[in-house]
Order: sequence, then C-alpha cells, then structure tokens
Amino acid sequence: RRSDALTWQNKAMQLYQTAISQKERVPLEALDRVSEIKMQSLGPISNKLDSIKLSFPEDKYNSLLKQKFALLDQITNEALGIFRIGSGQGVVKAYSILVNAYESTAAEIYNFKPDGKSPEYVTSFQKSMRDIALPLSNKAKEFYNEAVGQISKNDILSNDNALFLIKERQPLPVYRPLKPGILMDKGGGQ
Repeated sequence: RRSDALTWQNKAMQLYQTAISQKERVPLEALDRVSEIKMQSLGPISNKLDSIKLSFPEDKYNSLLKQKFALLDQITNEALGIFRIGSGQGVVKAYSILVNAYESTAAEIYNFKPDGKSPEYVTSFQKSMRDIALPLSNKAKEFYNEAVGQISKNDILSNDNALFLIKERQPLPVYRPLKPGILMDKGGGQ
C-alpha cells in the first residue's frame, strides 16, 4: 500500500512539474495536494530539531547548536519551496512550522543554564546566548507577521489560520451540524 501511495505521489509531482514547465494553470486543489506532499519532508526535520536537546560541556553545546542552526536552515529552505507552490493551505502550514521552530529554538537557547558552573560564568554565558536567541525570536515574529499578511492579502481559508489570527492562541470551537444541510439564500433563483 505504501509503495502505491508513493507511486501516486511521484506521478502527482511529475504532473505538477510538467504543468509548471509548460506554464499551464494548475487547479487550487492540485496545488494543495502538491504542498501536502512537500510538507511531508518538513515534519521529520522539525521533529529532529525538537529532539536535539542542548547540553554541556561547551564543545558539545556548540556542536548541538550548530546542528540546530543547520536544521533551521533546512526548514526555512523547505518552507520557501512550499511557498513557491502557491497553495494557501501549504503557505499557512509552512509558516506555522517555521514560527514554531524558530520560537522553540530561541526559547531553548534563552532558558539554557549550564550545570556545575560558577554563577559569574552562568550569567556571562546566558548574556552571550541572549545575543544568539534574540535574532531567532525576531525572525519568528517576522515569519508570524508575514503569515498574517499572506492570510489577509490572499484571503486564505485554512484550519491553521487560528494560529496567526487569534491573539491569545486559544483553540477555536468548531461547530458541526448533526445532519448535513444545504446553505441557501432567501432570494431563491432570482
């Protein structure tokens, strides 16, 4: 079954590439599907980023930090590829992953305290790490603002819009009718 799914995904990507190379219009539903396929590569990278936990000694910390920055670059490049597809669903999902990746990395760097070191060393270390965490936090805010702008400018309707359009970031209730219905206006066929 998995091999069949991969075969169909490859065919979908080939059709998309052919349509783009011949400058043909691609339906929005197809763009959404292509972005879903491309999003599959973002998940494992994001999970790998989250799985790397900073720790001391200093050489190990610096090595882990370099790995995190390399993964952030990978996530950013993959997200840029998804943006180019032009799917509103893909844009919003990619921005949500970008913002989360940058925010969580900045928070981890900012909150890290090396164990077994003098208070002066810890204070100096944290001050230098704030200089690294601040640009990441600013980049997360920049991505957040870009996402809000894209949603508003392009009238994107996505389940993930709430992540950007609700200030408190609380879950929105979803109301589903018990019986399926049809929306109609009172004007009829006039």
